Amino acid sequence: MFLGIYRTGNCQYNYDNNSFLKSPLKFNFDKTFRNKKYSDLTMKAENSFFKGNDKLSFKKSESAFSKNNNSEYKNIIDVNYKIGYLREVEELYSTNSFYQSLKFIKRFSDVFQLTLSPSLDYATRKETGLPDVKKWYDNTALKADIDFNPYNTLSFFISGSISDSTWTAYGTSLRSIIELNDVQIRNTFIASYEYFYYWTQVAQNFVNDNLNVKFSNFSLTAGYFFGVVDFDYIENYTAQARNPNTSVNLELQYQVYVEPNINIGVHYNTRNFKYRSPLYYSPQDRNIKGADASFYNMFGKYYLYLGAGANVDNNDVFFWNGDFEFGYDNDDISVSLGLGRYNDPYYSNYNTFLNLYKRF
Repeated sequence: MFLGIYRTGNCQYNYDNNSFLKSPLKFNFDKTFRNKKYSDLTMKAENSFFKGNDKLSFKKSESAFSKNNNSEYKNIIDVNYKIGYLREVEELYSTNSFYQSLKFIKRFSDVFQLTLSPSLDYATRKETGLPDVKKWYDNTALKADIDFNPYNTLSFFISGSISDSTWTAYGTSLRSIIELNDVQIRNTFIASYEYFYYWTQVAQNFVNDNLNVKFSNFSLTAGYFFGVVDFDYIENYTAQARNPNTSVNLELQYQVYVEPNINIGVHYNTRNFKYRSPLYYSPQDRNIKGADASFYNMFGKYYLYLGAGANVDNNDVFFWNGDFEFGYDNDDISVSLGLGRYNDPYYSNYNTFLNLYKRF
């Protein structure tokens, strides 16, 4: 849940994360990464932590490209609309953002699917000693999924912003699943460019690989990320350079109960930039360990999700997170309301969102 801040220290992602390759939180709570991930073009989870986890809506949209493809999807369009408010507080400034996004998913055959995701943010940034800055930011993303077979999916994605006159992401990913009796292995590889923070207009190229192994009630995830931020200011504006950065993560989850669905887990992550930059959060040799727990249950056509985590880094900095989602699901339509809180000495946020889903 904390990895998004851990990875960037910034809230903003330039295109609708949920419209891409993988959600950090599967509906069955098979967690790989649970958060707004720095480079989660693996579904970029629509700022999955910062702008809501979308547990039910992801379940719906995922079905359109699950491995159990069915020709009936040829006549189906999934539509998801989200609107929310996000307040972020950092050391020298605070940001209030209103955001909304649409997602259209259309499967044309058992092999091919398209996802179109336009989004719009309006943000006000208050910085100590400076006038307030107000900004509109739009982003439109398109992703194509090609299912070679029930176990392998190749995706291509591209997105751009009119307000910032730039491409915000482009790249490819490959998702694979291997099932061996009671063992399930999932791997997702991404290679991409992303414009990751619109306030200072910074971007990077990266590769990311995540491997998840499930056996019985256990789920083990390992991931590696390598990126290079574009040539820009470093070391308090005293120089300019490209900025290589890496991240390694390990996470172990255990499903305590099936109904209600209760999970507990531990994780360990590292984050390291070659240089510090005044334009974006760029920690050096930061290591984080922590634990988390989640609860999910259906009550007829209603559901409730609760999640919380506690973490500490190698400088004994403690931070925590919590989130809540309550929703209604009636076959082809669902509505949910979510609240989230993240608290770190260097960054905190408060997030609330309303999510609507309809299958046509």
